[in-house]
Amino acid sequence: MTDITELTGVTKHSNQHRLSRLIIEAPNDELRQLAVEVEQYTDQLIEALEKAQQQTTESENRVRKQNRHICELFDDNTALCQRIAELESRTVTVKLPNQTQFDDPLSAYEAIEKCKEALTDQGIKWEAE
Repeated sequence: MTDITELTGVTKHSNQHRLSRLIIEAPNDELRQLAVEVEQYTDQLIEALEKAQQQTTESENRVRKQNRHICELFDDNTALCQRIAELESRTVTVKLPNQTQFDDPLSAYEAIEKCKEALTDQGIKWEAE
């Protein structure tokens, strides 16, 4: 691919100079008109190429910005996953009431079992003391 700076630099000016001379020195109007059209077409191509390169640069900048954002999100996700793992691995110790504190031993046992069941249903690991 040709570098735009090369097209818009010395080479372009040299070619434009030659075209200008051709326009002036052309033996007939048809050749002069053709030279003018070539010059205009060349300018349009260079302008389109410059716009395309600018769009490419802008797209590359957006991609770099998005990549940085993705890296930040990945780091955040990693930290959050570690925190979740820490929280999930924690064991909750609940001091359950002694069965002798209830008038009816069966109701105390049922209360303790319901508590254990509720903790387990919520995914909470527990140990009884």
